[in-house]
Amino acid sequence: MDDQNHIVGVIDKVAEARFFLCKLEASTDFAECAYYASAFGSACYSIVECLKRRSRDPKDACDWWRSVFDGLKASPMHRYFHDGRNDDIHEGNNLVSGIEVKISVVDSKVVGATSPLLKAGRPYSPGKPAIECREYFISLLRVVLDGYRRFNGAWDPDRALASEFSIYEGELTPLH
Repeated sequence: MDDQNHIVGVIDKVAEARFFLCKLEASTDFAECAYYASAFGSACYSIVECLKRRSRDPKDACDWWRSVFDGLKASPMHRYFHDGRNDDIHEGNNLVSGIEVKISVVDSKVVGATSPLLKAGRPYSPGKPAIECREYFISLLRVVLDGYRRFNGAWDPDRALASEFSIYEGELTPLH
């Protein structure tokens, strides 16, 4: 894949991550949430990899990427999802590994509700997959859009992807 195609790869992986995020947000089934979180984590990992490859040139893009990547590596949330993706893919340890149980009384009857939780135990221990995955998606989307704004002349000289990138501007709203 040449450098020009890596920006197309970024857009494709952003769309893929968004697809699995939407599926995750719509599901309450434990197994489905685990599968969607896994697919989401892999797509996000690929966003980072495609951005890294695309940022090799021009030099200011390379410098920008080094700074951005240092920030990502320092982020507990990024490390959680990056390392979690690796644990999921290479070790079989799912990102979704817990269940929150809420019990209440409604009309004199005990009612229970469950919702999946992301795995705890790392420095960043998130809660509900849909909320935490959306926050991570937004953080990566900010990086993608910043890079595109800065380097669209080199990354997309014909501005063929400008409309694709503008679609995601509205996605920068946190879920909560």
